[in-house]
Amino acid sequence: MSIKVAIAGVGGYGSMYVDHFCRLAEAGRVELVAAAEFFPEKWADRIEKLQAHGAKIVKSADELYDLGVQFDLVGLPVGIESHEPLTIRALEHNCNVLVEKPLAGNLQSVKNIIDARNRTDRFVAVGFQHFYEPACQKVKELLCSGTLGKILKIKLMGRWSRGDAYYQRNNWAGRISGKHSLILDSPFCNAFAHYVNMLLYLASSGRDAIAVPELIRADLSRSRDIENFDTGIVQLTADGIPATVMLTHCCDTEFAPRLVMTCEKGTVIYDEATTWQVYDANGAALDGFDYTGRANHTFMFDAVINRLNDPSQRICTPELARAHVDLMEQIYKKGEIKTLSADSYTIRPEDGVRINNGLAEAWDELYKSL
Repeated sequence: MSIKVAIAGVGGYGSMYVDHFCRLAEAGRVELVAAAEFFPEKWADRIEKLQAHGAKIVKSADELYDLGVQFDLVGLPVGIESHEPLTIRALEHNCNVLVEKPLAGNLQSVKNIIDARNRTDRFVAVGFQHFYEPACQKVKELLCSGTLGKILKIKLMGRWSRGDAYYQRNNWAGRISGKHSLILDSPFCNAFAHYVNMLLYLASSGRDAIAVPELIRADLSRSRDIENFDTGIVQLTADGIPATVMLTHCCDTEFAPRLVMTCEKGTVIYDEATTWQVYDANGAALDGFDYTGRANHTFMFDAVINRLNDPSQRICTPELARAHVDLMEQIYKKGEIKTLSADSYTIRPEDGVRINNGLAEAWDELYKSL
C-alpha cells in the first residue's frame, strides 16, 4: 500500500517540503496526492513540480480533506500561528503530521496539540531538522552513557544578518502576537531555534528526554521597528546546567551558530560552519562524531516516512519540542526589550540590515570568557 502525503502551504520554506516529497515520490516511497496553496500563481514553479508528480492543487487545507483521500501524512510548512489549528485539523482527519518549528507560540497551544495527538492515536513530528541527524543522535547517546561525565556548562552563539526582505516576507516576522495567539517570533524562535532546541535536548541525561529550561536573565534589544527583539543574550539553566545563549540578526560580521558543552571528562562542540567535534579530557578527538554534510533535511523527511511503518523510529515529538516553547514563553514574560537609539547602530543600504555598533567584538570577547 502506498504512503499518501499532502502539503499545506508551498510558499517560502514550503519549497523544502516540495523538494523532499517530490524526491520521495520519485523514489517510489510516497504518493504525492495533493497540495494546498492560497496563491498558486505566486509559486508557479513549485506548483508545476507538484503537478508533474500527480498532486492535485487546492486552495486551502480544508479542501484537502474534501478530496475523499485518507492521507497518511500531512506536511505543514506554515506560519507559527497556524501550527496549532492546522495540526489539530489534520489529526482529527486521522492524518499523521510533520509540522515546522517552533511547534507553537505558547505552551497552551502545545498542550492542545498533545491532547489531540493522544485522542487520535496519530503522531506529530516537529521540523527541528538537526534532531534527525545521525551525528546528533550519536552525541546524545555518548552524553547519556556518562563517558564524558556530567555536563558542567553550555554556551551557544550565533550571528546571522537579516535585512528588510526577511522581516517583510510574511505578516508575522518579528511579531509577538497574531490575531488568535502568541507568535513570539525572534532569533531564538525561528532562524536559531534548531540550536536552542538542540542545546536543551543534549542537556538532558534521559535518552528520549529534553531538559527543562529555567530562565535566569534575558538582555533583549531591537534596532528594527518590530514588536519583538532582534538581539538577545539569555542566561538559563537546563536541568540545572548553566547555559548562556547569544543570538542576533543585527550584525555585519556573521558567526555561524556554535554550541559548546563543557563536561567533566571532555567537550562537545557543534559548529554549523564545520562539523561535530567531541574531545576527551586530554583534548584528544573521539572518532566517529564528525559530520560535514548538509543533508539534515533528508534525514528528517526520511525518518518521518520511516516512522509510518516503524514505531521505533525516533522523531522530534511535541514533548521534545515543548521545552523550546517553554523557554520562549519565559523570555516573553520575564524579559524586557530595550529599543536602541538610532546612533547605536548603522543600516546597510543595500539590504537594510541593522548593524549594532561594537556588538561583534564585544560578543566575541564575552563568548570566549564563558
